[in-house]
Amino acid sequence: MMAVWGAQPGAAMEDVSATWAQLIALHRKANSLLRERTEADVAFRQDPSEANFAWIKDVNARLAAVGGTEALIEGFGEMSGRAKKSM
Repeated sequence: MMAVWGAQPGAAMEDVSATWAQLIALHRKANSLLRERTEADVAFRQDPSEANFAWIKDVNARLAAVGGTEALIEGFGEMSGRAKKSM
């Protein structure tokens, strides 16, 4: 958990709360996508169509995006002295 700066000593309580809320949301989203990928795999085995293959690729892309997601909360980290990211 050392890579999660919002869980480190010295982080502001608001940032700790936001960090954990974000981690829980991402965990739930990833689990949902893993279930959907299983459904897509089953569908492809039953019907190896281009549509079902595209479904698998789409779910895999969304799973990859979840892995690289950072907190997208306005002002996230400012209470802990983290520099504001520019978009």
